[in-house]
Amino acid sequence: MQTITADMNSLMHQAPQTAETYLINCRIAIDEQFGEGYAAKHPELLAAMIQASAQDFHTSCLCAVLQDQVGSVSMALENMTASLHGVAQALSEIGDSLDAQGS
Repeated sequence: MQTITADMNSLMHQAPQTAETYLINCRIAIDEQFGEGYAAKHPELLAAMIQASAQDFHTSCLCAVLQDQVGSVSMALENMTASLHGVAQALSEIGDSLDAQGS
């Protein structure tokens, strides 16, 4: 997964560029679907499509982060399981040793 390396100030200044990209691409898509100038005549449709696009990107980002974190948690649980198995094995060997000494 890619890591975001920009600071908050850079992200804030990038936001209008992102919004402009949504605006342009959504306008083009609407006009291609319904005819030239349709987006300009129906700003509510354009706004809804921009909002849907932004939400889709937001959801995709969250899913990517969650997927990465689930992998990390899964690996940590596997490591804990292996460690606990080692502890159980050591305790079993200690118990066997104590039983042998007691006999």
